[in-house]
Amino acid sequence: MLIWKLRNYIADKLNITALAGRHSELQFSDDKLVFLPGCTLKGIPPEKRENPSIFLHIPKTAGSTVIAILEAEMIEAKSAYSRAVIQGYRPPIAIIPGWQGAWSNVQDRPDRYFVDADLISGHFPFGVHSILGGQYNYFTVVREPIARELSTFNYLYQTGAIEKDDDFTEFALRMVDNPQVRMIAGASSMSGPCDEAMYQQAIQNLESHFNLYGPSEKTDEVLNVLVSLYGWPPVAYTSFNITKKKIVDVIDDKLRQQLAEKHHFDTRLHHYVSAHWEQFKAEHVEAEHSLKAGDTVMLLDKDFQKTKGYQMVDYGKIKA
Repeated sequence: MLIWKLRNYIADKLNITALAGRHSELQFSDDKLVFLPGCTLKGIPPEKRENPSIFLHIPKTAGSTVIAILEAEMIEAKSAYSRAVIQGYRPPIAIIPGWQGAWSNVQDRPDRYFVDADLISGHFPFGVHSILGGQYNYFTVVREPIARELSTFNYLYQTGAIEKDDDFTEFALRMVDNPQVRMIAGASSMSGPCDEAMYQQAIQNLESHFNLYGPSEKTDEVLNVLVSLYGWPPVAYTSFNITKKKIVDVIDDKLRQQLAEKHHFDTRLHHYVSAHWEQFKAEHVEAEHSLKAGDTVMLLDKDFQKTKGYQMVDYGKIKA
């Protein structure tokens, strides 16, 4: 274990991916610093800002970066944050038919860890608010489905859950179809056929229960709105949990077509969410803020997921 940790420490510091050994705790972050200055919002009902929130974290949709920022902001605000943990699935984020993710962790925990939280996140289907009671606002990020499937496979290889000779085609075809539609439609949708009614249920849930949702390609924009929605301080961060040890980058046209057909409701969902996000910005984002020297920014440690560390610093000193 010590040799593994030393290898990965050196690989991370020198940015030499090949040096890192595969392990369940192996993670990489980006070197590029991203700023979330906040923005001026208009036309947002008060209840969209005031109710406790649930981040429905669809696996491999840039959610680890979202979670790091959420956790840091909640620590700074001295608010209660609870993360639901997946139990009983190996590997945890391989979404097979019937998968419920961390649902049981929310359902079975006997104390008030989730009930008393101001913010809850986890890999679980829509509907955990029915377990907790009360009014909650959900938010989520959706990804192009084939890219999400490739990222899942490569991440599982990076973390040692699958081996180099495992076949991506077999893996991809074994996973449940349209997992993103299913997760947003609700727990009962994680098995059985995915049809038009299930897709429409997912859209209805988005429109009725989510105060924010956008495509993973616009994660920085979604986060910038989120920071402003809750009145949090501006943030500077690097992207977390990036998959760098990959064994599949390109797939042939035949498999791509198979996956496109298998996940065609997820493709529709991604198109819908992308169009919605552009409309949301046009209606509710009045102007993006500009940072200047003297402004206080929350600077997350590059290793925040391990250290939970951040600094409140002058923007001018960061740029310098």
